[in-house]
Order: sequence, then C-alpha cells, then structure tokens
Amino acid sequence: LNSFTLSALVMAAGPPVIIYFIFAFFEEVGWRGYLAPRVATVNDGLLGHALVGLIWASWHFPYMTELWAHTSEGLVTLLPRFILGTMISAVVYGEIRLRTGSLWPAVLMHWMGNTIANTLLAGLGGGAFVTLTPGQEWLSSFGVEGVLMMGIFGVIGYGLYRRRKDGIGV
Repeated sequence: LNSFTLSALVMAAGPPVIIYFIFAFFEEVGWRGYLAPRVATVNDGLLGHALVGLIWASWHFPYMTELWAHTSEGLVTLLPRFILGTMISAVVYGEIRLRTGSLWPAVLMHWMGNTIANTLLAGLGGGAFVTLTPGQEWLSSFGVEGVLMMGIFGVIGYGLYRRRKDGIGV
C-alpha cells in the first residue's frame, strides 16, 4: 500500500463515488434492465449472459484504450482477459438480477467494483493506493481482467446459474 490513510482514501474516493454510481446505474439499466431480458428470450443460460458480457466489454473498449492507467500491460494481452472477465461478471450480475428481480444488486456491485478498483489502482481522484507488481497485473488486478477475480467470479456465477437451473433457492 502506498501512503494509505483513511482520510486520503475518503478524499480520493469522495467525489468520484457519485460519478461511479451514475455510470453504474445507467450501465446496469442498459445491460441487465434492457439487454439481458431481450437476450433471455433466445437464451436464458450461460450463453445469454456471455453475449451480454461481450457487448458490455465492447462498450468499454474506447475507455480502455484511452484511460486504462493502472497497468503498463499492452492491450494485446489485456483485452482478451478483460472480455472474458466481463463475460464472467455478466453471469454473476445477471443471475443475481434474475434471483432478486431487481437491478439494484447489480448496480451496487458494479458501483462498488468501479469505486474500489479505480480508487485503489488507478488513483482516480487522487494517488493510487495499491501498486500492482509490474508483470503480475494479469494475476492480481482487482478488476475483471485479473485471473484471480475471474476464478472467484466464475465459481460464484456458475454456482448461481446451476442453483437457478436446478430450482434451488438462494
């Protein structure tokens, strides 16, 4: 951790928190509120979630090419992991939306994920608090492109999906 103090974290995260909430809210209205139900009429399984995730990832391409500040890794290796990680995240967000019947859990997850990753790693709103070991970002990033995060979300997403398909409650 680089010069971490609670007051520095609050100052760094404070103003961007509102912006991250607005982005997360409108993205989730689009992805889980509008797109996912339409895709589900064709495929309500993992493929449907993956398609939503692919479109969701594509939405971020311009942002990634211009503003991705927390890694020195090239897009040639980062982009495929980001796409896969976003598709995996779409399973988790989509299954939680289906279970709850509400967009709010997805909005909150998206909001907190962006707030944590962007504040800690990218230092948006202030200096970065966590510096990833150069060359190891692929493994340990807090974002969807981190292999550890993909593994965790993959297990959670598949578990939620199986429970829904098997008719098992929360």
